[in-house]
Amino acid sequence: MDEYSSRSISAEFSCKPFAYRIGSTELRQIDELNGVILRNNENLESLPLIKIYGSGHMGLTVNDDVYEIDGADGVTYIDVENHITYSPTQGIVPGLARFPNHQYPTLPPGDNYIGIDGADGLEVAPKWRKLI
Repeated sequence: MDEYSSRSISAEFSCKPFAYRIGSTELRQIDELNGVILRNNENLESLPLIKIYGSGHMGLTVNDDVYEIDGADGVTYIDVENHITYSPTQGIVPGLARFPNHQYPTLPPGDNYIGIDGADGLEVAPKWRKLI
């Protein structure tokens, strides 16, 4: 082949287009730190963004699982969709979070309990979604 020959490549992607419920991608304050019920009216589990205010050791309860945060320094984010847990001041810190079965917390369809122990505040962007 000479330098002017053309070549082609093909690729196949499997993308799932989601539509997010209006307002569900915005963080909203959870006033009852000892627990509230968030209702997922969609037919898919949600992959929330969770913002926790506090330092030291804290326990986030989602449904029947406790997600432990240890060594926090002010604010901790749990970004389920991107599979990262980080602190704006510390970045990604190994050992900052311990999750049951190494799984991030999701919110399946129906009622979901969420609460936090040892924290000063909690905000959640539930990211309710459906396939389009």
